[in-house]
Amino acid sequence: MLKRSNLFTSLLLLIVCLCALNEAHAQRKKPSKRTAIIKGELSYPSEGIPPELVICAENLKTANVLCRGTDDRNRQYDLRYELEVPSGSYFIFATLPYDSEDSMSLPVESRMYRAYYSEYVKCMKANENRNPDECSSHTPIRITVRAGQTISGIDPGDWYNH
Repeated sequence: MLKRSNLFTSLLLLIVCLCALNEAHAQRKKPSKRTAIIKGELSYPSEGIPPELVICAENLKTANVLCRGTDDRNRQYDLRYELEVPSGSYFIFATLPYDSEDSMSLPVESRMYRAYYSEYVKCMKANENRNPDECSSHTPIRITVRAGQTISGIDPGDWYNH
């Protein structure tokens, strides 16, 4: 009888923990009342996506740069991201925590080698069979978000504007 009671208690505890984890995961996916979420997919011009890729949002009003590392190190070719940001307008870019073109002493948000979500990315996504020469503008696209909003499809992949 004691073993059955312990098993029941363990199962009940496991269910409670799983419910709590599920609730925490669900809450993480929703923006708060003061923030918004920007989502997209990352790319890199090589045979795989470096797992240490960093995604950043540059606030166009304050010039503050909010960065976070990507956390899906098991995928090599399909890496999604989510950034939680305050309301405002942003340029979204990806970069690496190291870069031979920049001084290693620079913080990540100051790196010059950046892949923006740009007109080039938008043009190439509109027609995947398009000749890259037809998409000539590398102008970053301003992303404006309001509190509580989630916006997706913001793919910072313009590694060619150099």
